[in-house]
Amino acid sequence: MTKIVVLIVLIWISCCYGFFSIKDWGENCTHSDECFDHRMICEPDENNITRCFCDRFHAWNESAEQCIQVYSAAYIMNETVTVRDNQEKLRIIQDSIFNGPIYSIYFMMFVIVTCTISIVIYCIYVRIKDNHLRHVIIQMTAENEELKKRRQILHQASSSQC
Repeated sequence: MTKIVVLIVLIWISCCYGFFSIKDWGENCTHSDECFDHRMICEPDENNITRCFCDRFHAWNESAEQCIQVYSAAYIMNETVTVRDNQEKLRIIQDSIFNGPIYSIYFMMFVIVTCTISIVIYCIYVRIKDNHLRHVIIQMTAENEELKKRRQILHQASSSQC
């Protein structure tokens, strides 16, 4: 029975070691939890291969074979601060920030001009239709007056004959 338990424990340890292998300084890794020490992080090197390195507050000591704490603020700042030329990126962001309101102003101007032109065209159309209707009414009134005169003449002529 003890042989079976020992065998199971050995199999379990070998499986766990395969899943949780601990990496030392400079070895390939996929996550910072795989690194040997809590002072190490998994980050890419110059060839974009992720390896265990000391974090920015610790430096590798060859003689002690471990990461030791750095007390020099200048060293920490030199390791952590990277200067990049972000002027082009800032200009692009700035242009995109200012282009939004500019485009909205252009859109509003387009809407206002379009509405104004539409209203003017509608008013001209209504004015033309009103003038046409007035002329039709005047013409019909004149024709009615003429018909009334003819009826009166016919009525007078028929009453004088009787």
